Amino acid sequence: MNGVELHTLKTYIFQVTFMKKFIFISGNLAAMILILCSLIPFALAQDFREFPPGLTWKQIETEHFLILYDEQNREIAQQVAVIAEPIHQRVTDLLDYTLSSKTYVILADHLDVINGYANFIPDNKIVLYLREPGAGMAPSFGVRSKDWLSLVFTHEYTHIVHTNMKKKWYAALGKIFGKAMLPNVGLPYWMIEGLAVYAETKFEDGRGYHPYYDMMMRTEILEQDFKKLDQMEALTLRTWPMGTICYVYGYFFSQYLADTYGEDRMIQLHHKNASKSPILGGNIFKKVYDKNESTLWKEWRAAMQQHYDEQLADIRSLPVTETRAISTSGYYTNSPVVSPDGQYIYYIELGAHELPALIQYNLSDGSKNRLIEEYFSGNFSISPDGQKLYFSKSDVYRIFSYYSDLYVFDLTTHGVQRLTSGQRAFDPAIAPDGRTLVFTTTDAGSMSLMRMDLETKTIMPILETADHTQIRYPAFSSDGSRIALQMWKEGGFQDIYVMNSDGSNLQALTFDQATDEAPIWGMDDQYVFFGSDRTFVPNIFAYSLKDQTLYQVTNVLTGVFHPVILPDQGQLVFEHYSGSGIDIHLTDLNQDAWQSVAYSHEQQAELPLVVAEQHEPLAERNYSPFSSLLPKYWLPAWGEDEDGWQLGASIAGQDVLSQHQYTLSALYGLESQRMSGFGMYTNRQFFPEITLFGSDSANLFTDIFQDDTGDDKDYWQREQVAGVNLSIPLYQRQDTGIYLSAGYRYKNLEILNDDDILLPLPDEGVLSGVSAGLTFGHLKSSLYAFSPEKGFLASVTYRRDDEVFGSDFNLHTVIGDTRAYLSLPKLKHHVLALRAVGGASDGDTLNQGVFQLGGFSISGAIAELDQQRYFLRGYDANALSGNRFALGSAEYRFPIWYPQRGIRQIWSFFDSLTAAVFYDVGNAWEKDLEWDEFKHGVGAEARLNVVIKNAVPVTFRLGYAHGFDDDLGESQFIYSFAINFWL
Repeated sequence: MNGVELHTLKTYIFQVTFMKKFIFISGNLAAMILILCSLIPFALAQDFREFPPGLTWKQIETEHFLILYDEQNREIAQQVAVIAEPIHQRVTDLLDYTLSSKTYVILADHLDVINGYANFIPDNKIVLYLREPGAGMAPSFGVRSKDWLSLVFTHEYTHIVHTNMKKKWYAALGKIFGKAMLPNVGLPYWMIEGLAVYAETKFEDGRGYHPYYDMMMRTEILEQDFKKLDQMEALTLRTWPMGTICYVYGYFFSQYLADTYGEDRMIQLHHKNASKSPILGGNIFKKVYDKNESTLWKEWRAAMQQHYDEQLADIRSLPVTETRAISTSGYYTNSPVVSPDGQYIYYIELGAHELPALIQYNLSDGSKNRLIEEYFSGNFSISPDGQKLYFSKSDVYRIFSYYSDLYVFDLTTHGVQRLTSGQRAFDPAIAPDGRTLVFTTTDAGSMSLMRMDLETKTIMPILETADHTQIRYPAFSSDGSRIALQMWKEGGFQDIYVMNSDGSNLQALTFDQATDEAPIWGMDDQYVFFGSDRTFVPNIFAYSLKDQTLYQVTNVLTGVFHPVILPDQGQLVFEHYSGSGIDIHLTDLNQDAWQSVAYSHEQQAELPLVVAEQHEPLAERNYSPFSSLLPKYWLPAWGEDEDGWQLGASIAGQDVLSQHQYTLSALYGLESQRMSGFGMYTNRQFFPEITLFGSDSANLFTDIFQDDTGDDKDYWQREQVAGVNLSIPLYQRQDTGIYLSAGYRYKNLEILNDDDILLPLPDEGVLSGVSAGLTFGHLKSSLYAFSPEKGFLASVTYRRDDEVFGSDFNLHTVIGDTRAYLSLPKLKHHVLALRAVGGASDGDTLNQGVFQLGGFSISGAIAELDQQRYFLRGYDANALSGNRFALGSAEYRFPIWYPQRGIRQIWSFFDSLTAAVFYDVGNAWEKDLEWDEFKHGVGAEARLNVVIKNAVPVTFRLGYAHGFDDDLGESQFIYSFAINFWL
């Protein structure tokens, strides 16, 4: 949850629209499936590249894995090779299934926002980002784990084995058509993620064992907000806990099935699904448990109710801490900081309906002020004079990486200054003298503590690690002589340490299996306060440095963490969990109510030191893409030419590092007896991205020419195209990007049917030339957005077709597209969307025209040079044509309902029902045009946004449009659906 990336700049649209006249659209299914399945969760790669170009990739091989890595991660790759085979054995024994092929494991270290993912289409691969999963940061990936790398690996490899389990005729289909035939993809998402969390918990003390997962389920029971069965399957749920629900509910339901009916039957359930028909397979729950899924879910809910009623009774056996809410937005509201004078509380708010922002809360009158909107990445700190806030945020670094860096916000001028660049820095803490800043950095899975002199900007290490040690939340004592911090060491758990500010005399205050986090000093530095789950309920604890006694400060029903003490020492501020997420709360710091905890520093049992077995390094070799470049899909394809149907096949493939991607299709006309086809190859290995393309196809043009009776005449044109495109990202930030494109295209035009068309006939010949384009975007959206809510998107593209390049025509074509999105004050998610698009083609104009307007088929993609058809609602498709066009549109978009419910039988999740009223104006012409010749249309639409199988967002449109022109305007119903890769 680190913001909305600029993948809106590169939107893939597959739209089917039913119009007055039927238009056949031939889709390249292989390419479409490849795009669908290779999209990375959360749009990880900013330019749709999984890995930065230019890396030197190596690989080593074990019995069941191929491990790929950049050469600077060679040592970690050898470590992964050691843990890989034991993980394989445990997971395959659990699932009773072994893969017939090896799994790729890719080590990457260029993103600071995610820890790993598994992808089984087109290749079985696991990507492990060498970044600790934020242990102790509820409700993130944080876990009680001895080895987080093994935990992430176990989770993702369970996905790989699980989704490849196929039997009987599935295996045969898979061999014929490729990985498009994976049966377990049809499982409810709670089963997919629930099984993976079950495996990581069973083998690596993973998230299912973690008190934060327990806290989330306990809260659901406490607040009587237990989610429905269809909601727990929804990865796209907007209400809290959003996509986490598949993991939390999925694990506890899977664990219930295993505990109640036996693990063997729970695994059998997944095997039954692997062998059933996706259409006629029957109820697998009924076959395994003799009960349907709904009955089992009700049983589980009753068991959870009883369990947590007993747990809540135990918590209430001690006085429950009363708290007062400072914030109410929920979701990810975190990291409280108090001003030195105790007047303000600052915190980060990432709620459902606003962009993430730094909030200033006035304790005296309760007023709230949004200071800056950023995508924060950790804790922050306030200067001793209360005038500056030091924070970290994640952003794009050198186009292809996503790093966290340090910034300072001036509370007087509201200016922001960047302090580091590419440091991968988190959690700044300012020293009491105001001259020194300490912070943590990460590299290749290990973290270090650094010091910055704010006058000279010199950075020096205080505490360096190279053994996957994780350091978070440093905090100075009031005199600046000591630092408390949160540290995780491999083989151990999250503990609280203190040391001298120069890095000497590092000592553990806690050293046990509890997860202790976010320490701060208090009570004249006599105590260190911190969050801990040592009672299996996250609470605030205080450690007395004087008598080495541990106290429980709070006793809450849900969970609290990240403490801060007000300067008067009388009140405690912290993060508080509820059924709507995390908020900032406050309570009296009543020392008389503290409960001493049986804990002695001297009697701590040392955790066993984990000593890695010595292994001979495996032989490495250079990465070769050829072994994974074979076609992954063999799918039927269809189309239409001037004489009727075309049939054929499509193939597509890419190498495992996504450096090379291709798609090919070939079609044969059953009546025309002519071949046509399409091919595209993209190379992302280098910078810039290069795409080669070619096609031979028959394209239909409607309503441009007429016969001798004045009726519209369909015109078919054969187009033979070849060319090359370059894509060059010039600038990229979290929500801002500038892209340059350039290319060459050869296009041969041939008339396929000219009978009965009135003169002049369509032109034939070669269009050959070069092009360039520039796209700029700055877009922002909140979690509940169904449209961009702030910002704009603009592009301009130009092509020169000239005899110099072998063209029969000399043409200059330019197209510009601008969109602006304005959020309306005090109306949540109400947006005014404005668009202006236009183009002109000068020189040797073509008789068939360059641009056509009309119809209600709207593409979300930015206008491109080869786009000929544009919408104008209230007019028939292609009603207007010419070598110039201009089109303007204004839409008022607003939400009606967020159902957040699904239909499990067809794997559909109803996300939102929205509406829009619109006004369109435009025309296409040859030479001059007066304003009174522009065509106008108005109308309204309802749009139902549905997510199919947690992966494919579909928008159904139903509306009405009216065109005002007496000759061409008409009243028309709008009905279509579109697959859009963002809602």
